[in-house]
Amino acid sequence: MFNKKTQISASVPDDMLQKYFHSISNEKIICRAPLTSLYFNPDGEVGACCLNKGSYYYGKYPEQSIKEILNSVPRKLHQKYLHSNNLLAGCNICQENILAGNTSGILATGYKNQSIKKHITRVDFELSNYCNINCIMCARDKTKQDLIYNDKFIDEIKPYLKKIEFANFVGGEPFAIELYYKIWDIILINNPSCKIIVQTNGTIINNKIINYLNNPNFCIGISIDALNEKTFNYIRKGAELDYVLQNFDTFNSIMQKKNHRMQISVCPMRINWQEIPKLFEFANKNACHIYFNYVEYPDNLSLKQTPSFFLQNIIEELTKIINSTVLKNDTSCKNSESLNGLISLLVSWKRDAIKKEHNSSLVTKRNLSKLLLQKIDINHKEFIVSLINEMPESWFIGNEKLKQIEKFDFNKQLSIFYSENKTSTDILTEAKRFFEINRIENITYE
Repeated sequence: MFNKKTQISASVPDDMLQKYFHSISNEKIICRAPLTSLYFNPDGEVGACCLNKGSYYYGKYPEQSIKEILNSVPRKLHQKYLHSNNLLAGCNICQENILAGNTSGILATGYKNQSIKKHITRVDFELSNYCNINCIMCARDKTKQDLIYNDKFIDEIKPYLKKIEFANFVGGEPFAIELYYKIWDIILINNPSCKIIVQTNGTIINNKIINYLNNPNFCIGISIDALNEKTFNYIRKGAELDYVLQNFDTFNSIMQKKNHRMQISVCPMRINWQEIPKLFEFANKNACHIYFNYVEYPDNLSLKQTPSFFLQNIIEELTKIINSTVLKNDTSCKNSESLNGLISLLVSWKRDAIKKEHNSSLVTKRNLSKLLLQKIDINHKEFIVSLINEMPESWFIGNEKLKQIEKFDFNKQLSIFYSENKTSTDILTEAKRFFEINRIENITYE
């Protein structure tokens, strides 16, 4: 957390700020979320939005009541930071997107229409990680319902639900989370003008869900990462593309009748970037908006951790799509903005990759394993063999990291790990991160 007396100055250059404000209809504050909203996380942390998770939060439920969280010092301080155009209080991803020129990918823009009143006007619910599928880019425990939020939470938040204008539900899979149905019923009965958005993986549908969707202000978005069956089923393990697309048609038909544009959310990664042109065309064809998520982890999937030459290839291919797209309506214009925003972000990541590559050295499995055998005691032989087996034949390591490796006391660190009862898998994961094995060269690029 930040000191209450901290001197606050803008963290974004003025020219970039003005460009950003102009792009969102001359809004005068970077983000309204700290002023208008609460985001409830599965572990009880409550902050402004999902991107603050784990980096800046106002309080923790149920240790603190919702009222206490709303009146907390961290929330008031966060508001001061945003009023000073400073995004260093847990808002680094939005700052990165602003600096990259990726306006359409800035989550802050999703809050620009929230009314600033004495009470909160939006609540984002991520009450559980419970999910019926197992996506490869998601490392959460999705097997059980969380117990932090229960009927007591429902009673406490009910007065706020009667006044909000917008409620957003994510997971896990929202339609598999029982508590959400109780919250929807409260909103629909007591505050029918409130807009409800549910982000689904598209695998669950029944008459009860369709009845909810037939309410005028109950809307839905869907996550689709590929239109190739093999790629989709590999990414979203436990889901079947044909069934998801069948449900998509049902969802979209209901939304179109309400004159609502569904959002298709895509996680752009190393294994599915070639699907982006097809998804872009699919969104335009079905009158849906497309949104590209910011995928930073895991390293072996993230485009952010990709070599500059590979990023350049993606940039060129996606630019071709932009140049060949005929803008027929507002939807195609908005989707082109989203794709342009993704390209801008990739260009920024490419610049970062070039800097990393200039400050890195190519190492080989043979040379590094020889060094490890000299530095690590024989009683850790099993660990050395496991690590060497995980190494690619060659990869880049930062020059500073190489200096650290040469001086590092591996035996001491391994002893600490064992005293903490870390498993062999956990130790190996830490080691691979330390040696930057997942950074670049161990990935097979399609």
